[in-house]
Amino acid sequence: MSDGGSPRACAACGSPLDGDQRYCLQCGERAAPRSGQLAALLERARAASAASAANAAASAAAGAATSGEAVPSAPGAPPLTGAAPTLPSRARRPGRAALASDALVARVGALRLPSRRVSAVLLLAFLGFGVLLGNAAGSRVDYSLADSKGPLKVVVPPS
Repeated sequence: MSDGGSPRACAACGSPLDGDQRYCLQCGERAAPRSGQLAALLERARAASAASAANAAASAAAGAATSGEAVPSAPGAPPLTGAAPTLPSRARRPGRAALASDALVARVGALRLPSRRVSAVLLLAFLGFGVLLGNAAGSRVDYSLADSKGPLKVVVPPS
């Protein structure tokens, strides 16, 4: 069972656990504490999630402050009212890459599918190009089995 000492049992279902087992094989309950690396990773993820939620709440409050509405800052928190919070000048002004990305998203969002007639012409053009390319790059038929004049005999070994 254990490396040296009393045998361990699952806290949820009571089944026996090996000394190095992290999870119960019967119910799947965690049997060992999380590793330090995993705990640090989860803490960073929680902090990033909390920061993005705070930024979203601040931007929603800024929009509500200009429209006069009250917007809750977080689930269960009182609504934010009043003037928009002031952000550092660096956070307020997006960089060149962010502006270019926003412009690209706006342009792509404005694109529409072509009409049926244009789609049909494009389809025929691509198919025709494929046929021409296949003819130019493909092997000739007179050098293949399809060109044989006589019957094809298939020899099967006796069983």
